[in-house]
Amino acid sequence: EEGEGEEEEEGEEVKEREEVKEREERKKEKEKKDSKEKEKEREKEKSVREKEKTEREKEKTEKEAAKGKKGKKEKIKEEKNNKEKGRTNKKVKNYRSRSSRSFAAIVEEEEEEEENEEDE
Repeated sequence: EEGEGEEEEEGEEVKEREEVKEREERKKEKEKKDSKEKEKEREKEKSVREKEKTEREKEKTEKEAAKGKKGKKEKIKEEKNNKEKGRTNKKVKNYRSRSSRSFAAIVEEEEEEEENEEDE
């Protein structure tokens, strides 16, 4: 009887070890599957971010192109306006440079120009 009892206990221990191994294998397989799914999800998110980035860049370049077109139209308009008013390129350049300087510097320059004209 004792021999049979030991064999039964050994048989149960073997069964338990096999069950534990099976559980561990299933657990590993599940972890592999989960990690693969997570990797796929990361790849999807990455591709979505890249698409959004390229879309933003595309919109940005389109906006810049539109600004460039407006700029050309405005320049043509300004040149027409200057021709109508009889401004030469030199006068336009002087006007533009004056607008960026201080008022006192402009007044000084005008006084110097008047003195030069009187001397001539």
